[in-house]
Amino acid sequence: MEIELTAILNLKPETTKQLHARIPEGVYKKLKVKCVSEDTS
Repeated sequence: MEIELTAILNLKPETTKQLHARIPEGVYKKLKVKCVSEDTS
């Protein structure tokens, strides 16, 4: 599940908005931060 969400976050902004509507804000922020930190490391 987590891997799927991370993959979705790497897609187009429209997709991210759709996903955001379906998951809690806190979870979304955590996933986004995790995704960004993985990209920069």
